[in-house]
Amino acid sequence: MAASDDKSYLTTIAIVFAVSITFIAISLRFLARKLHQIPLGADDYLMVVGALFTIANALDYLWTNKYGNGRHLNTVEPSDLVLYWRTFYISYQLYGFAITAIKISILLFYRRIFSAGQLRKWINIVGVLVLAWLLANNLVFAFQCTPVRKAWEIEIAGYCINPLRTIQVVQAFNVALDAVILALPVSGVLRLQMSTSRKISVMAIFLLGGLSVVIALLRLIILLNENLDDITYKTSKCSWTVGEPAVEVLSGCLPTMAPLLNMRMYLKNLSSILRSPLSSRSRTSGSGDTKTNRSQYSHELNERKLRPDGDATMVSASAKRYVNMSENSDLVPLHSIMVRKDVDWRETRN
Repeated sequence: MAASDDKSYLTTIAIVFAVSITFIAISLRFLARKLHQIPLGADDYLMVVGALFTIANALDYLWTNKYGNGRHLNTVEPSDLVLYWRTFYISYQLYGFAITAIKISILLFYRRIFSAGQLRKWINIVGVLVLAWLLANNLVFAFQCTPVRKAWEIEIAGYCINPLRTIQVVQAFNVALDAVILALPVSGVLRLQMSTSRKISVMAIFLLGGLSVVIALLRLIILLNENLDDITYKTSKCSWTVGEPAVEVLSGCLPTMAPLLNMRMYLKNLSSILRSPLSSRSRTSGSGDTKTNRSQYSHELNERKLRPDGDATMVSASAKRYVNMSENSDLVPLHSIMVRKDVDWRETRN
C-alpha cells in the first residue's frame, strides 16, 4: 500500500485542532471571569463538562486511525475492522454528551443574563428539546443493531438500521437546534435599555456563535454525500465529527470573553501584578490609593437616591459600578445586563 493511500493524518489534524481550540476557549473563559471577578455559575461548570467530552471524543478517534481509518477497506484486517467499528460506537455516545452539555451550558448562560419571563420560558422549552435530542442520538446509536454487538461485529447474524442515514437525520435536528439557540437572545437584546450601538455590539458577540451553525451544516452536507462504499477511506466523517463539538465550545465561550475586549483594564491589572512589592514608592502610592478607594467605596455604599414619594432606595456600589461601566467604557457589558435590569426594577417597583 502506498503512503499516499493513507489519509489518517487528516483526522489527526482535526484531533489536534479540536483539543487545542477547546483548551484555549475554556482557558480564556475562566480568565475573563477571574479578571473581572465574575462568579462562576452552572453554565461555566457545564461547559467544562462539554469540553471534557469533546476532548474524549477527539482522542477516541486516535484509535480509529490505529485500526483502519484513512485506509482502503480491502486493506484493513478483519480483526482491526471490529475494533474500528467499536471505536465508532463509543465515539457517538461521547459526541452526543459533548454536544448536549455545550448546548445546555449556552442556555444556562442565557438564563443568567436575561431575566425576562417570556424568554426564559422559551429557553426552558429549547432545553427540553436538546435533552430529547440526546436521548434520540445516544439510544438510537446504542441499539442500532440486534443484537447490539453486531454494531461492531458486522459478520454475525442479526439486523442493523442504516447507520449513515440515521446520522444524517440526527444531524439535521442538531443544525435546527443550533439555529434556534442562536436566535434566542435576539429579542432579549432588543429589549435592553442601552444605546443602539451597544445593542449592536452585544448582538455581534452573540452572533459569533453562528460559527457552530455553519460547521454543523457543513457536516450535514458532507454526510448527505457519504456512502458506505470503502467507508474506512473516507476520513471526512471522522474529521467533522471531531471538529464540530470543539467549535461549539468556542462559540459558547465567545460571549463570556467580552470582558477581555477591554485591554486597557487587562493591561492595568497585569501591570499591578508585575509591579514589585519591594518598591517603597509603590508601597506609599498603594497605601494612598487604598485609602482613597476605601473612602470612595464608603461614600458610594451610603449613597441613596430619593424617589418622588420621599422613600429612599439603596443602590449597591457594585451595581452602580456595573451601570457606569456599561455606559462609559468600551467593554461589551454582557455580565452587567442582569444587574442593570434589577436596578431599574427596584427603582420602579412601586
